[in-house]
Amino acid sequence: MLEGPDLIVILVIALIVFGPKKLPEIGKAIGHAIREFKKSSDEMRESFDDEIKKVEETRSHSTSIDPLADLPAKTSEPLALPQRTEEAKTEPVTEIKSPLERTLVSDSFKEHSKT
Repeated sequence: MLEGPDLIVILVIALIVFGPKKLPEIGKAIGHAIREFKKSSDEMRESFDDEIKKVEETRSHSTSIDPLADLPAKTSEPLALPQRTEEAKTEPVTEIKSPLERTLVSDSFKEHSKT
């Protein structure tokens, strides 16, 4: 930061360059600019702090709620697949509409013919 002798030299040069009538106006303009800068930086800091608080509140709420609480407990036994009945095996396919259905029916037919 500028101290005693350096500041005095700068003020004397500014007095010579701008004159005694313009120097107070320049000082007011600089003071006003500094106040506005401080004001806007304080507003920005408050806005930033508010957003940080919101994020922290969201985190604290999300950690207090266990998203896995509703899931069933893990079992050592694998899940059993439903058994197909004879009715499901013998039902004829009446209409095949899309190429995907044709592929699925074709693959299903190949699997049944292997067994």
